[in-house]
Amino acid sequence: GDVELALIDPAQLNANKMSDQDFGRLKENIKISGLSTAVELYRRSEDERFVIIGGHHRVKACIDLGYDKIPAIWA
Repeated sequence: GDVELALIDPAQLNANKMSDQDFGRLKENIKISGLSTAVELYRRSEDERFVIIGGHHRVKACIDLGYDKIPAIWA
């Protein structure tokens, strides 16, 4: 289901790097087509917030584009 971006935190480590040019293309694609792939999250039980497992760049792009919620798969 959809998760509010305000409840999502980045993981402390993200080994996946993306150039500014590639990020710009990703952001433009999401702007035109919407977010077509759900972000993978896990939910911390102590504060009920979500941490990104997969999709750091997609989350950042959606924040930049003004999204409030995004589709996510979480455990």
